[in-house]
Amino acid sequence: LQTLPPPNLSSEECGRAQLDMLSQALQTLPGEGAGCPSLGGNTLLERQAEILAAQAHLAMTEVHLHLNGLPSGPRSGRQKPSKPSKPSKPSKPQWSLEKGRSALHRAAVKVEHDPVVKLLLVHAHLLGAQVQGQESGPKKLEHSLEELISASRISVDLNQSQGGSVALQAASRETRVLLLDSVRTSLRALCGKTCDEGWKELYRFALRLKGSQLDELVSAYDERHLQNSRASDGG
Repeated sequence: LQTLPPPNLSSEECGRAQLDMLSQALQTLPGEGAGCPSLGGNTLLERQAEILAAQAHLAMTEVHLHLNGLPSGPRSGRQKPSKPSKPSKPSKPQWSLEKGRSALHRAAVKVEHDPVVKLLLVHAHLLGAQVQGQESGPKKLEHSLEELISASRISVDLNQSQGGSVALQAASRETRVLLLDSVRTSLRALCGKTCDEGWKELYRFALRLKGSQLDELVSAYDERHLQNSRASDGG
């Protein structure tokens, strides 16, 4: 439905169908659907079930993000009267993302230093950056950048551990390149929204780096954060 959508279905209809299928798949997993059989304490099977659940929730997050990006239908010229503000609820992408993160953290408890779980956590942070990026304003952009830096930390740690198969190592290298490019994009957006010279300096530094130097970017971000904290304490 995503790669080769039927010509008779709109993008929205394809997205809704994907959400329905993913929801049905989740109902068959232990811990997700009511009445699903227990795995009897088998750690490896429980880990695999959590990973499958996480992948489904992250896929749902992507679909929700796609649906949110579609143009809305025609609206009436009359505006509805404003209602009193209520405490904000998590959006659908946020809700699915948090479910995915929870499943990944449960999987991480089952097997320590799991490269598969770490790569999926990187993916979750990338989606978190997209969720934050749907909002406007410098603060949301900073939160989006924080998600990317968190993903970068995991990627650097994964690279230093040198674990996993050849395929996982290749995925790790590609992930570092993707993260560096994403951080550059986020920093460029921040530079356009604020007059903070610190962001501009960090952006210029990021432009000089390669994917294999992602750890240097994380260190530079931490140093900037530390300098800001000291300045705030001094003020």
